[in-house]
Amino acid sequence: MVCDLHDPRLANPSGITAAADGDGWWIVSSADNQDGTLSVLRVGEDCNPRDADEVFIDHQPRDPQALALDADGFMWVGDTGDAENRDWITVNQIALDDFSNNVAYRYVFPGAATSVETFLIPDADDKKPLFFSASEGETELFYPPGENQTEDTPLESIGTVVLSEGGSVTGAALNADASKVALRTESAVYEWTVDGDVVTTLTEGTPVVTPIADEGTAQGLSYDADGNFNTLSSVDGDGTVGTITRYAPAAAAAEEPPASEDAAGGAAEEEGPSLVDRILDLGVGTIVKILAAIAILGMATMVFGIIIIRKYRKQNGDEDDDAELGYAREESDFGRNRGEAFDDDPVDLGLDSGQPDPDLGQIARGGVYGGARPEPSGNVYGASPARSESTGSVYGGARAEPSGNVYGGTRPATPPSGQGAVYGGAREEPQYGAFERGGQGSVYDNAGPGQSFGARPEPSGNVYGARPAAPPAGRGNTYGAPQGGVYGAGNDERTPEPEDGFWGPPESGNTYGRGR
Repeated sequence: MVCDLHDPRLANPSGITAAADGDGWWIVSSADNQDGTLSVLRVGEDCNPRDADEVFIDHQPRDPQALALDADGFMWVGDTGDAENRDWITVNQIALDDFSNNVAYRYVFPGAATSVETFLIPDADDKKPLFFSASEGETELFYPPGENQTEDTPLESIGTVVLSEGGSVTGAALNADASKVALRTESAVYEWTVDGDVVTTLTEGTPVVTPIADEGTAQGLSYDADGNFNTLSSVDGDGTVGTITRYAPAAAAAEEPPASEDAAGGAAEEEGPSLVDRILDLGVGTIVKILAAIAILGMATMVFGIIIIRKYRKQNGDEDDDAELGYAREESDFGRNRGEAFDDDPVDLGLDSGQPDPDLGQIARGGVYGGARPEPSGNVYGASPARSESTGSVYGGARAEPSGNVYGGTRPATPPSGQGAVYGGAREEPQYGAFERGGQGSVYDNAGPGQSFGARPEPSGNVYGARPAAPPAGRGNTYGAPQGGVYGAGNDERTPEPEDGFWGPPESGNTYGRGR
């Protein structure tokens, strides 16, 4: 605090502005202390009035609230109190060197009247007042778009300033060179650095907030020559009507200085080299090796892909070949009736395709053991001989005219070689699996033409149990009998031993069972 106001003429102080010479302040009191003339007192650093410097004019004010000085030596007195109950608000312009040189300008709001407790002259050349509303938490700015008029000068709203600390605006001030502008509330002073014009600075700029703690009721604000805030408050106490307090503006938040080249270099070193630097540090030789490895890997991948594709296409081609003419793809039995799946399928001999199966082709001739049996064409072991006219040649058959073939008769003529040889007898060269003469070819064990497995000649008079005449050598023997013997008859010759050379294929390639 600078000092207390004690003079009764300063009771209810409301507006303050610093003297141009820096010696004290000008102070105006509200309506309660005005007596038919508008009076403004000057006080020194001791807060005592200087009677010789009093300014007064013959004008009955309504409720003076604020003061301002311009560079041309004019004092502006804002008679704005009780605005809600008035048709206009007034500003008096007074020349300090000639009190008679004064004028009152009256202003009207664009809408409903609002409470106004302070104003500024933002442009020394324009000399028009800028009013601030006393709204809570924000203040609305009003400015006359045209020239000042003594009657009904219209105002317009030109913006709003939000008060971050709350409260309402009770004072406003510009410093000596108009480079700073400040608004005050009960608890804080908001200061802006003017950039361009004052209105734009207030509505678009960011203020620096300085907390204050005045005693009494908050009133006006001014700058001193040193740029400090001087706040005025009214006090209702014994012998003291007000106080003046000085505050040093709060320092603006320090801006981070731009990083110097050295600092930037240090930060870069802390972060480490970049990816490009790391790659370049590898050297040209290493980089070339890495690129070569990548190329080889890519080539290997491509070759592998080609192999896979070719293999896949080849598999598909083999599957397509199965569908060519002459080849039928086997159909799966999956999904068929289980009974049908196990039925005997007919054997495809390949006769239609012109490529018969050599093993299965003999089924057509009945020459395979277990295969379809052909009509007997000879004496097959275990098979019923073809019935013929009874000639008496078979046991139990009708007797024919005796021809020497009955028991005790003469021996029948020897059958020609190669006709009806039996198991183990001589035979022609093998024709295994060949198709000859429509089923008359070789059968299993390579019997000669017209011969069957184990076949024997048709009996020609040898009665059961009789001993037939021995056939010529090399004509084949009946199974288990001596040469030319009948099954079950006595064998007057020993059974050939393996050492005798009757078993196994000869060196000449004859098949199993042929006589040598």
